[in-house]
Amino acid sequence: MQEWNIVHRNITVIPAVAGNSNNIERLAMPQLPINKHAGREAWSPTPRPPFDPRGPVQAPDAACVASLPLIDALERMGCGGVLLDEGGYALLTNPTALRLLWDEVCPPSGHVEEREWVRSAIKRLLRSSSERFAVNANTWVTIQREDKRDLALYAVPIGGAGDALARTILILVDLSTVPQPRAAVLEKLFGLTGAEARLAIQIGRGETPADIALEHGVSMPTVRSQLASVFAKTQTSRQAELVALLARVAILP
Repeated sequence: MQEWNIVHRNITVIPAVAGNSNNIERLAMPQLPINKHAGREAWSPTPRPPFDPRGPVQAPDAACVASLPLIDALERMGCGGVLLDEGGYALLTNPTALRLLWDEVCPPSGHVEEREWVRSAIKRLLRSSSERFAVNANTWVTIQREDKRDLALYAVPIGGAGDALARTILILVDLSTVPQPRAAVLEKLFGLTGAEARLAIQIGRGETPADIALEHGVSMPTVRSQLASVFAKTQTSRQAELVALLARVAILP
């Protein structure tokens, strides 16, 4: 069994079951995410959509393997990432993409093959846009939503036209969310203490110093002192500037 272990992901190539007429390998996909704490999504073995585990999925090729780090980086940025083959079928799908498609299109009914459902969900999502969109062209569109900011879809072709191994990375950008870095990244990058890193992340999530003081049972002067230290170490002077900086470094693993 060959495995690729990427941050927050465990993508495994499983040999086909003996006697299966398809005689191909299947690509096991990751679990859906649950938003936990510390401004970072934590993965949990929660129930996935009822995808048929017997459905055939293409074994990963060189482009598929090479795209794994990018798909994972998109996950850290809070963006959905789907690697599509020339037929529009999903070869790789990160948890955020699955969650967004689930939320916007609705879960599948009954047992379906995952890559077929992802393909169908993307097509249904694109039909709700008034703009033309081609997954084999470098283009983007927005999907309007009633109760939140728009969802942007951006197609990035990989490989030339007519290439049998041409692929497209579809990026889903949820404009209602802000990516958050890990506390360990802030500690290493800016020399923040653990408490300062947690405070910065909470500020990045939109929490006020008063809310943070109440949650942790500390005084406002303590929170203000820690925030002043965060500003000094990150070379920022306002909360809005700090939030923008945190979003930029969220891509770091």
